[in-house]
Amino acid sequence: MRKLSQVLLVLTFVGLVSLSLIQKDVAFAAKEATGCSNLGNKVICPVMGGTFSITEESAKSEYKGKVYYFCCPGCKAPFEKNPEKYLKEEKKAH
Repeated sequence: MRKLSQVLLVLTFVGLVSLSLIQKDVAFAAKEATGCSNLGNKVICPVMGGTFSITEESAKSEYKGKVYYFCCPGCKAPFEKNPEKYLKEEKKAH
């Protein structure tokens, strides 16, 4: 019984740590431009401000070495026209 309690305690701790890491990953959609896949990551659209998961179809744009993902294709054009406007809004949210 003691071993079962220890296993449950470890699993609970691992679950809490995982939730903490997931919550920290919900950030503005800026991701470093790397070869790593961001599919499935939850991010915030810099234009609309809503949270969404990145899919293969997600619109994206690179600006100053970072890749920004958008909740829909319609958000890409306004961002590319004036990215600093949306980045200022991102800084206010932090």
